[in-house]
Amino acid sequence: MEKQPRPHAPALTLKEFFSDTYAVPPYQRFFAWGDEENEQLFTDLQDFSTTPDAYYFMGQVIVSPTANDEMEQYNLVDGQQRATALLLLLSAIREKFQQHPEKDNDPGLKVWLAELELLLQWSPGGNVISPRVRVAGDGTDLVSALMNKTKRPDITGPTRENILDAYELFKGRLEMHFPDPKEIPEFYRKIIDGVVLVRLEVQGHEKAIGIFERINNRGLPLSSADLIKNTIFAKVGNEQYENISKKWEKAADRLHPSRVTRIRPMGYLLRAVLAGETGQLANNKDLRDRWSERIKNEQDAIAFANSLPDCAENLWRVSEGICPSDKAVKDLNEGSKFFRFIQHYPILLAASHLKAKNYEYLSRLVEDRSILAVLAAERPQEFEKLVPGWSLSVRKLKETCSMSDVFDASSEFLVMKDIANLLERANTNFRSWRYTNQAERKRMRYVLARLNRDLLLQLKEANVPALIDYLRRPMAAGKKGHGYDLDHIRPQGRYGEQDLTHAIGNLAFVAEADHRPAGDKEPGDKNDIYALSTMVLTQSLADSPVGAKKRLEVVNKIWETKPPSLATWSDSSINKLTDLYWRRLETTLKQGLSKPS
Repeated sequence: MEKQPRPHAPALTLKEFFSDTYAVPPYQRFFAWGDEENEQLFTDLQDFSTTPDAYYFMGQVIVSPTANDEMEQYNLVDGQQRATALLLLLSAIREKFQQHPEKDNDPGLKVWLAELELLLQWSPGGNVISPRVRVAGDGTDLVSALMNKTKRPDITGPTRENILDAYELFKGRLEMHFPDPKEIPEFYRKIIDGVVLVRLEVQGHEKAIGIFERINNRGLPLSSADLIKNTIFAKVGNEQYENISKKWEKAADRLHPSRVTRIRPMGYLLRAVLAGETGQLANNKDLRDRWSERIKNEQDAIAFANSLPDCAENLWRVSEGICPSDKAVKDLNEGSKFFRFIQHYPILLAASHLKAKNYEYLSRLVEDRSILAVLAAERPQEFEKLVPGWSLSVRKLKETCSMSDVFDASSEFLVMKDIANLLERANTNFRSWRYTNQAERKRMRYVLARLNRDLLLQLKEANVPALIDYLRRPMAAGKKGHGYDLDHIRPQGRYGEQDLTHAIGNLAFVAEADHRPAGDKEPGDKNDIYALSTMVLTQSLADSPVGAKKRLEVVNKIWETKPPSLATWSDSSINKLTDLYWRRLETTLKQGLSKPS
């Protein structure tokens, strides 16, 4: 019998990995990674880039050689999600790299940029240029268009949707972490030479699939959390093994189904608890050492294990916007959830012991600081510097404290000078947002939903929906006639080529029932529709708003001077409405971050 070739498993840097070419076999599912997975990938690499470590192990992929008549060298039996996401990240890095002012003059930068070009695409022959990964389904044409800045194919199907979302997310994160293009080369070099993948190469596709199934069903690499669990077991006698194991599994089972995938691993809970107890954040590398320092004997180990299920339950409630001490208090932190912002969770977890009214106040305080971080495009690492100290400070509060006590415990982390700087940056960003950019459109939706809802709460109108309901688009609301949308006052169908048509000052927040009849009508023809709107800011644009006396008093006070006329809507009108929206947003954020009266 002929001996089968031995599997080969080289450890490759990203530079070495993307020097070869790959194809996702046709039977594989579509590219399925969403924001959570892509966020985690970027966070892991960004964290690694700030360490002195030479290498970061990213796991493994399983490949088999392609048939002779196929272009690429390898089939990706396992690892297409990671390989595709990494390819998109490198493409986004190249786009940022190309903004470097010295890219055409500095010989070293020119070499690196040329290298990056070769790692993204290759020529199988003739004039054909192909991505290094031929991705699943119909995604390759879109990947090529994104890389080459050519016309994109129609965004149909889950693969193209997810590819475009991933690319835009990576671009946004690079802009947030590296606003100066001069910072990009160092980040690029760190990950291209330091991130390592093990490529398990197996002769024969069926053999590769068999190995993939065994690996996924059996041995998995130990995580930091597993190592901490082993540390606990090492401190206790045999009679405590079963109890500790049950407590650990109970905590893990509570987090596993969370809709926020980044909190599912036990490592996240362990880092969050550590922040509240010590005022320090630990990365994956340091996590075991930090807990080993705290778990000194059997008594410590048992107490720690016994606390885990409650900690997991409280973290789950934080992620769901539910007060840990009172399930009736819910719909908290809906804005940060909308933006998938979770850096503040350790603060709220540390405050789990507070009574509902004080926890709800802290939740609003932390929420507004988080929202300001998003709108100002504050670097995540800058916000995260606040988290450990703030977590420790609120953990020290007594259960019976007052809202003023909560603010005092938070005030060190709400320096007015810093808040003013962030508001200035948010204002600049706010005026540059355009509806055509997916991430900026999301911010516009949040701002207009919040401003309109805040006015309804101010009016004390009955049955005001939760913010999350206002953030749902009509299609996502599930029922015809429900959901809310952004209406271009000057219709994009007619004026879409004009830049200010897509500015926030040309948008009105409307219920679905208002949006459908507004359609592509000229601004002056929307007066009667806006006059009856349930949204107060939208109503304020109409010449003769209709409604109860109390509401009309508020509507008429919104403008310090006469509002711009829909009948003569212009660029000047758009700028005036932009100013109004910003003034109201700035006021509500300042109030939210101030000491309670």
